Amino acid sequence: QLIIHGADYRFSDMDFMAITNTIIAIQTELVKKYALRQNKKARMNEMVSDLVHGRLTNQEDINETINNLELNPDKKYRVIVFNFSSKKRELSDALVNRLTDTLTNLFRNKFNNLLYIGRKDQVSLITSTENMTINNVKKKIETILKKISENKSYKDIYHYISISNEVSLYKLSEGHRQAMDSQKILRMGNEESAIVSYENLGLYRLFLETDNLNSLDRFVPENLKALQKDNPDLLNTLYVFINVNQNYSEASEILFIHPKTVRYRINRLKERYDIDLKNPEEILQYSIALRILKFIPLENQNNPKYRS
Repeated sequence: QLIIHGADYRFSDMDFMAITNTIIAIQTELVKKYALRQNKKARMNEMVSDLVHGRLTNQEDINETINNLELNPDKKYRVIVFNFSSKKRELSDALVNRLTDTLTNLFRNKFNNLLYIGRKDQVSLITSTENMTINNVKKKIETILKKISENKSYKDIYHYISISNEVSLYKLSEGHRQAMDSQKILRMGNEESAIVSYENLGLYRLFLETDNLNSLDRFVPENLKALQKDNPDLLNTLYVFINVNQNYSEASEILFIHPKTVRYRINRLKERYDIDLKNPEEILQYSIALRILKFIPLENQNNPKYRS
């Protein structure tokens, strides 16, 4: 908005005409600059998209794109994907654009050689994180999120944030796949405003890399499926008990119950659900299956999407 006023001066018709012509000239120049910026942004988005989606197969085209984006081919890069939404309201295009601009500007203050691709509910950032551990990267992102949360406009918005391994520019498509696969794990676990890196996914990488993510149900023994359906509290007791190496005292502290109650529940598990906690192979199988069950809500276990 532009406001022009005179305190002790009466504008003549010529003054108004001069002011109007000046405003039109300013508007025309601003529209021209905006159009040029949008055109450059669209072109940049297109080039970055070509790299991260592996659309370029000719080495000469790849090198030309890297050169046009002013990236250093000798450095390593990470792909960081931000997915955001709100349960309380529909996110308007204007709000999403402001959030995207805020996010990228804050990122530029923390990271070098930043490029990004934006769409309605997702921003994919490509940045050099050399000489940074994954924990340092996460801490910087947490600082950015804290800054964003201070703005009341974004108070109802939560994020799913995933980070790829370090990759060369020639393998950005692999980094993008890692970040998007990590998003799947976040979504399945329903962890709002969480940050996960591909290198810290542990056993879930095995399912991702063997393309078994949508067949997780077949890795869960039938007795654990029955236990989840019949007694979720008892299932949680088993989960905690295995995680503390079958220590009754530690499990009781985590569950806020007496150690004798833990012992009683474990005996019920052994008797009723035929669970053997002396066999290392079975313990490993249960440990994996219990983590898988956290990603497959009970109501989805009969959904073909989650079955082989």
